[in-house]
Amino acid sequence: MSLTDFIRPKWKHSDPGVRREAVQQMDPNAAERLEKIAITDLDSGVRVEAIRKIADVHFLHEFAASKGDSAVIEAAQNRLNVLYREKILQSGDTGTRLAYLEKIEDEQTLADIARTLDDPAVRMAVADRLRNPDLLCTLTESNCGLRTGLAIVEKLTEPDHLERIAARATNKKVKREAARKIATLRKTPEAAAVEDVQGTKLDQLCQTLEKLLADGNWINAYARLSDLQAEWSALDPEHAHPLYERFAAAREQVEGRLQQLARENRVREELSELCAAAETVASDLPEDGASRLAYLQSQWEQSDGTALPGSVHAGLRTRFETACNEYERRRNARAEAAAARQKSLQMLDALAAEAEALSGKETGEADESRWTELKADWDAHHYDAPETAPLRDRFEAAYQSYQDRRREKEIRQDEACQAEA
Repeated sequence: MSLTDFIRPKWKHSDPGVRREAVQQMDPNAAERLEKIAITDLDSGVRVEAIRKIADVHFLHEFAASKGDSAVIEAAQNRLNVLYREKILQSGDTGTRLAYLEKIEDEQTLADIARTLDDPAVRMAVADRLRNPDLLCTLTESNCGLRTGLAIVEKLTEPDHLERIAARATNKKVKREAARKIATLRKTPEAAAVEDVQGTKLDQLCQTLEKLLADGNWINAYARLSDLQAEWSALDPEHAHPLYERFAAAREQVEGRLQQLARENRVREELSELCAAAETVASDLPEDGASRLAYLQSQWEQSDGTALPGSVHAGLRTRFETACNEYERRRNARAEAAAARQKSLQMLDALAAEAEALSGKETGEADESRWTELKADWDAHHYDAPETAPLRDRFEAAYQSYQDRRREKEIRQDEACQAEA
């Protein structure tokens, strides 16, 4: 050790071991000093320690791409993998995660990210990138998800790896698929041909169900659904074939649409019945019509109108409101007619009373003129109905009495004239 070692910083010490220890203890924020050490130090170990503390991705990338000490270049690449891993785990955006994932070359780091991060897209991307079968098997043992697990099984070809997945995978369907593939690999050509025929038939069932979904012929879909399910169960009783997920997804969509249509039909029938009931009330005008309509309106408000297409619900709503408005119109018209009849009855009663009063008086020209007015008023207000019959009889009896008295007066006058003559 030279005298200068006592006065200069330890990272400049003549002993590489001292320099490595100094770099290990150095503040990572001393970026400029660390980069200088990584470039200029003569000892590979010191330079590697400096690389492990640098966080400048651009610097590390250039360093990893340079020619020189392989240990230092490897350290730069490993440091980049660590930094990219941190950015992936810290980001909440799948697109950003996938972009950084592309920059990582180390398969162990990729597998670690897939096991740590709950992101199906990242898991699928890692499974696609990995070539190490042991790491692929490890992913299936870490809740990687059905889609990723099936992709890994599809990727692997060695029975040993598939047997590991069949024994250790966390997803039962992935286990079954691995076991099925093992059996396929060990089958005779004849048995494999039979399975190909099965796969073809199952694919045709999927296509048939998907076509029913696309056509929108729900009556046909309802009629065919149970038959298609029975055909599938006959070919794949355990529902273990990889195509079953596709078949089940299409079936769920068809069943969901059929349930929606059943709900629509139920609500349409309920609202149509409410419309018909409201129209009956509007037509019959029962005494309790107002309370019955109020009940129907409360039932309407409680109905699930959102189950129907907007135009259908609007049409039924218009029909219901039209019936309610017609009831109000006809009820008001009936009330007005009843009021008018009552007024006419009062007028007819008054006319009958006046006629009865006139029938008992001595006849004269003024009385004759008043009788003419009374008859005109009677004709203007009279209507044929049971309630007007007694009034009509009174009026006619009074008029007849008046006529009789007038004729008697005329007879007396004629007799008096004859006596004088």
